[in-house]
Amino acid sequence: MTPRWKRLLFAALMVAGLLGFIEAIGATLYYLRFSTEQRRQVSVALGLEQDDFNSVLRYLPHPYLNYVSNPDFTHPDGSRPHHPIGIRATELSLQSKSEGALRLVALGGSTTYGMYFWDGDDVWPSLLTRYLDVAIPAARLETINAGVPNYSTFELIGVAALWLPELEADIVLVHTGLNDAFTVGYPDEGGPDNTAFRYSWTYRPLPAPLRTVMRRSWFARAMGAGWLSRGSHAVGGMADAMQYPTPSAEQVERLAPAADGKYFRRNLHTLIALIRAAGAEPVLVEMPLNPGMERGLGPYYDAVSAAVVRNNRIMAEVAAEHGATWVPLYARMRDPAHYKDAAHLDQAGMLLKAQLIAERIVPLVRDRLAVLTATD
Repeated sequence: MTPRWKRLLFAALMVAGLLGFIEAIGATLYYLRFSTEQRRQVSVALGLEQDDFNSVLRYLPHPYLNYVSNPDFTHPDGSRPHHPIGIRATELSLQSKSEGALRLVALGGSTTYGMYFWDGDDVWPSLLTRYLDVAIPAARLETINAGVPNYSTFELIGVAALWLPELEADIVLVHTGLNDAFTVGYPDEGGPDNTAFRYSWTYRPLPAPLRTVMRRSWFARAMGAGWLSRGSHAVGGMADAMQYPTPSAEQVERLAPAADGKYFRRNLHTLIALIRAAGAEPVLVEMPLNPGMERGLGPYYDAVSAAVVRNNRIMAEVAAEHGATWVPLYARMRDPAHYKDAAHLDQAGMLLKAQLIAERIVPLVRDRLAVLTATD
């Protein structure tokens, strides 16, 4: 009679062989059934390959903010860039402010979040403290980057209402104007509630258990890849997930001349009120653009660039009305070498932006520190 250990070994080898055979079939089906681009999208969805920095995989639907940064999103190196509340990862995000510390919170879109940067420490809200520490050595500063790509003032109002009181901000830097400018070619500049420009978030990320299985099994990957391209789990750019298609040249020509940024102006007033209601002081930060890409990208994008310049002017006017600090950047950041695209910066550009903001807000930081000291 065959010893028991030999029977167990034979059974184990049979199971291993069967699994290997199934995996070989799965790998073959996967490469025969799906194109190179489809396989790339699956790899991105599974976290095996870097995404395009703005795919739907980075985000989750939210009942009040439309969407937030996905806390389960993982870089290929295993790092997770996002905090559970849906902003850049930081240990400060929901911790009580340290005694005697001044907390700065940055609100905005991708130019605040730091598109193209894996590490939030390389983005201007974090870099800002370097320059402030030099100017005010005794200050204890804490900075939170609450920027989320594609957020306009509509979403920022939600963040200001829901999260600023929890974040215990002392100074709130609002860096906005670009995403609102994209409404320039839409009916009524998107409308009072922005629903002529955007709709509810339509995609959800792949469930974590399925993602784990598909990362480890070719057969599961071959079977699950077809599901990925169906409905709310499709991989693609985030604009498709929540925004109506780019307007035609005719539509832009008809609507853009009448767009005056009325809702952007209205929303800035609301943001300032919410920020001050949370016990913080607002700082409005202007939007710079790459002069090499400001014109010539087509009627719509030319109109968007013009709307950014208009929004910068509105921001200065609203800041003056409320006695708030305003940070002009547009005229001081005109070197195309500092940009990766029309609006997003490289590392040198980020350092320059942080330096210019720091120079402008030093008096405000000193004043707020004095108030904190007097209160203590």
